[in-house]
Amino acid sequence: MNTILIKDEDIMLCPTTPNEIDEILEIERVQQDEENRRFVYLWSKERHLESIEMEDELHLVIRSNKHEGIIGYIIISGLSNQHDVIEFDRIALRERGKGYGRKSVRLIKTLCFENLKCNRLWLDVFDYNEKAYRLYKSEGFVHEGTLRQCKKYNDSYYSMHIMSMLKEEYVSSK
Repeated sequence: MNTILIKDEDIMLCPTTPNEIDEILEIERVQQDEENRRFVYLWSKERHLESIEMEDELHLVIRSNKHEGIIGYIIISGLSNQHDVIEFDRIALRERGKGYGRKSVRLIKTLCFENLKCNRLWLDVFDYNEKAYRLYKSEGFVHEGTLRQCKKYNDSYYSMHIMSMLKEEYVSSK
């Protein structure tokens, strides 16, 4: 099994290895019903492999401490940003509604602020993804603004909310 970067009582985050990409692609395929397709865009196998090798990105698998297999993946980027800003780029889970999303967000905050020493962690979320927006808000992310109609899907335009958390906000929330 991979090196564990960070874990809690239920899940662990580990660097993705090239031999896990097919399972990552399967998670993306499972998530690609019509509703979820609008939340996470599909990446090619080559793009995932590129992400594993890039110094500026960290491609992580989410594993359960209780059973084998990958339950999801996360990508963060901006690791070499001179301003200590990291983007929480994507998260995809095999199953929803089990609390893995919230636990993963908490571990990412800890990893970014405590281990990677970032000052600002940010993300974007589609304006129609109310469940994710509420999760990020409840975890202390602040809505900074909205990029109006910045993404096109099936001949329609969609807006994205920009949210972030500063290190001082993370520290005061602990």
